[in-house]
Amino acid sequence: AAPSMIRFLKPYFSDFDASSIKYCILTAEASDLKLAEEWSKQIPNAELFDFYGPTEATIYCTYYKFNRTGPNKAYNGSLSIGKPLPGVDAIIVDADNGKPLSKGEKGELCVAGGQVTSGYWNNEEKTAQVFRVIDGVKYYKTGDLCYIDEDGDILYSGRLDFQAKIQGFRVELGEIECHVKDFLPNNNVVTMTTINQYGNTEIVVFVESDSLDVNSIKAYLEKKLPPYMIPTHIVGVEKFPLNANYKVDRKELIKIFNNK
Repeated sequence: AAPSMIRFLKPYFSDFDASSIKYCILTAEASDLKLAEEWSKQIPNAELFDFYGPTEATIYCTYYKFNRTGPNKAYNGSLSIGKPLPGVDAIIVDADNGKPLSKGEKGELCVAGGQVTSGYWNNEEKTAQVFRVIDGVKYYKTGDLCYIDEDGDILYSGRLDFQAKIQGFRVELGEIECHVKDFLPNNNVVTMTTINQYGNTEIVVFVESDSLDVNSIKAYLEKKLPPYMIPTHIVGVEKFPLNANYKVDRKELIKIFNNK
């Protein structure tokens, strides 16, 4: 199940009995730790997993089993994507030069193995862009920013293309998103950037809500974040649009913002 769909079910958690479910997989997008904790209570007899993987790796290539009896690993509020499945190799490389990084160092997640495709049909240019041979092994560059901890679990930090330069500082939008979720634990939140009329990058936070106290949110964030990470715009959207894969449709959110 996509986390976005689980979030849509939240108002109805008390109306259904899911105790017969034995296994549940969260997938398709980053899994919010707090949402996973709430959902786990609705499926008390199920093993809950967070699965990760791009289509180029035949969808799934890493997994993390949710721990019901103790703490769970997470970064910026996103549940760990765990360890590689058997037959899959996962490494972290420097996003700029492709150099393999050590545990704890953040960079681009690359995956290899028998289930990873050899390239794109009739598209050598794109294949050359996203596949790289490292130490004799052909890896797919996922575009995801991650690091591997001392236990070998992978922590997801966001998409490389979701990073932004604000006032000369590199900003991870997921960090802003995490703090907004701490303040609004029952709301879905997406953080994006836009370019204003002067060519400057601005941060836009979308909150799935029809009623927002924007000043209170900003006041909270000012206590947690440096000035350059405070969003320029905080926008309430009654229902987030979803794409065909049941993920939040970010392109549609930007259209909503531009039309306001």
